[in-house]
Amino acid sequence: MPPSHWESLRPYGNREDRCPSMLRTRTTSGTFSRGHGHRGMMAMISKFRNEVKQLAMQLGADLVGIAPEKAFAIAPAGHRPQDFLKAARSVIVIAVALPNAALESAPSREYSASYMSANNELNRIAFRLAKFLQENGHRAVQVPASPPYDLKRMRGDISHRHAGELAGLGVFGKNSLLLSPTYGARMRLVSVITDAILTPDKRLETDFCMDCDKCIRACPAKALKGDRTVDKKACDNQHLRIGKKLDLSDWEQVCGVCIRVCPVGIDAKKRGPHKTSRSRSRDQCEY
Repeated sequence: MPPSHWESLRPYGNREDRCPSMLRTRTTSGTFSRGHGHRGMMAMISKFRNEVKQLAMQLGADLVGIAPEKAFAIAPAGHRPQDFLKAARSVIVIAVALPNAALESAPSREYSASYMSANNELNRIAFRLAKFLQENGHRAVQVPASPPYDLKRMRGDISHRHAGELAGLGVFGKNSLLLSPTYGARMRLVSVITDAILTPDKRLETDFCMDCDKCIRACPAKALKGDRTVDKKACDNQHLRIGKKLDLSDWEQVCGVCIRVCPVGIDAKKRGPHKTSRSRSRDQCEY
């Protein structure tokens, strides 16, 4: 990205004016120092938030959402934002959509190539976004879009699916994946943890699955039980079988059947979203 383009996305003013986190300082009387009122501070935070999201989109993101660090309190120990950045205040979640045609043959080498390319794109976007945050006086760390994993428990460093749900990008489906209104499960995710205070996005309150069970019936490993959880071992064994059949390396071994058959993002407008209780789409989906 040309330097002039970067400059157009940076907040103006000196370092203290550019950095919302530096506005947290208060005097002993409890009022904001240097004449910054609460309204002015919130306006600056909102402006910087918009610039962060704008940059992510210009770098190639299809969706961007923000979740507050405190919303991750129910995540397992060792998989929370503050486990990777002690001063974490916000988590920026980015999605890149997979080409629809790439999924038509899944599982296949072609789908695997799209899957890996999406992960590489997400890591590139997350890296550039973390650098932008650092240049504006904040600390930020990107969480890998795919490996490395906690292989023993089959978990990522943090759950991008849960981060995406907390950031308002979608809700959980019966395939245990995050479903967005626009792309369904046809997307990959990455997260950037930062100490910047960014206004969070509102979580969605919809259920796209209702009485649909296409993913459950189509799963070749019978790993989906209908309660928005997945038998991770059965799913992983299916990936190993695919890898052996298609001669793919470890991290290229992806199935994609439950994504391919999911109608959300294709005919969601015809079906329409439905209101649902939190327990159906949030609390049951395991990390």
